[in-house]
Amino acid sequence: MKEPDSTQRSPSSPAQEPEVTDTEPDVADTEPEVTDTEPEVSDTQPTADALVMRGGAVGPLRLGMTRAQAEATGLLALPGEGGPCRQYRGKRGIEEVTIGPRGVATIEVSPFIPTPEGVAVGDGYRDVRAAYPSAIPRDPAGEDEFRVPVPGSSTASYLFAFDPNQSGGVSASTGRVTSVYLEDTDRACS
Repeated sequence: MKEPDSTQRSPSSPAQEPEVTDTEPDVADTEPEVTDTEPEVSDTQPTADALVMRGGAVGPLRLGMTRAQAEATGLLALPGEGGPCRQYRGKRGIEEVTIGPRGVATIEVSPFIPTPEGVAVGDGYRDVRAAYPSAIPRDPAGEDEFRVPVPGSSTASYLFAFDPNQSGGVSASTGRVTSVYLEDTDRACS
């Protein structure tokens, strides 16, 4: 004798109604999607562990460090280019680092790493002058870069580069910071 197929309903059995459920998920009951891949992290975007500029240093990278010490921080993309003065691309918000025979000479930072007084790439000329009233032109012949001594250091300075206007100077109303550097004039690579 053939056994009845359980997927077929007998004409005499009552039809079963499907169970009705709430069609919209409760927000509290939903789980976030889990993936196996790490999100990409940009070196030019702030992260929770963003570096901080203090005195003559950005995070663990300090002006005057030897090449080996700077490379050991993990903040330099290796190898550096150039002869005795090498240019390194940075990581985690450090744009570029120059290392000469006497150590780290300059550290250029990304827009999200401000100076201790809060000045960063994109700020205006007036912002720099308000935070640093003693800022002086780096070169007496031009006013598109301004230098401010780092408190507590006789050789370190913050250097602010501006987008120059047509006459080569900086407009107080439209001048914007295009680069922020820490610079050690005692270790300069010129």
